Amino acid sequence: MSAEAEAHRDLPIRLQFRVVDLTEEAKEKLAEEFDIAFNSRGPFQFVTVYEDGDDAITVSKSVISSLEAAGLRVIKFELDWVVRIEIAQRAGVTKQIVAAWTSPSGDYDFPEQCDFIVKGLWYWPDVEEWLLARGKIEAPEGRHLTLLQANQINRDLGQEVDPILRAMRRAGSVHRRGRSTASLSRSLTLQHAAKILGVALPVLVNLIDSGQIPSHGRFAHRRVNLLDVLAYRDERKAWQYRALGALGEYGDEMEESPGLAVARMKEARKIVAQKRRAQEEIPATEDA
Repeated sequence: MSAEAEAHRDLPIRLQFRVVDLTEEAKEKLAEEFDIAFNSRGPFQFVTVYEDGDDAITVSKSVISSLEAAGLRVIKFELDWVVRIEIAQRAGVTKQIVAAWTSPSGDYDFPEQCDFIVKGLWYWPDVEEWLLARGKIEAPEGRHLTLLQANQINRDLGQEVDPILRAMRRAGSVHRRGRSTASLSRSLTLQHAAKILGVALPVLVNLIDSGQIPSHGRFAHRRVNLLDVLAYRDERKAWQYRALGALGEYGDEMEESPGLAVARMKEARKIVAQKRRAQEEIPATEDA
């Protein structure tokens, strides 16, 4: 794993919400409480919050409560879908390079595209994780919610499941490089599930035999549910973050107290947030 990917694990959680009733008074109050940025696109208003925590769902609910206490009405958590040109822009590479990464004839193990509604659509956090693991981008300011976590937050907010994830459930298969890789409704082959988890096939078989991932079918026809695989991946990541946090606390006892470390990190992020807000206030110039 690259140094960028290791650093990414220690980042605060990045949360972007679509809101209404965002007043100047609310902005001032929230700026004192959070590392936060405000922006708008057309008629829509957004807040982006960077907050520490191990459990993304718990952190998200806490932030939503604070936003509502400040007088905002939180509409939904914004899912970050991207196409190839946006991947190129964010990664700082050419469209041709992204085309090679995503080519059916390539062997880059690029993340799955969610092509049930439109071809060539990816969930940015999956792409970002792939780029970080290969050292192709620097660690961002915050780590993202997984797709399932984001949809859980939106369900709690009274929103419908994201249409792309809903289509994935209805179709019951995941497409890789234009070909169907699951022949049964809402199920995956063990080989494909192992690729999603990034483990060897015998490891996946052990996980199934130990009851950690449900399965159906027998012998060569054994299959696993896509959502069960994604749920296990999310649970595994959460456990890794907790374990790393415990190691970090042990190291702090030897070198720096946890209180001082947290205060130092919050101060550094506050400075970064102030710089980001200052940049957003600079009017954009039109291209010639």
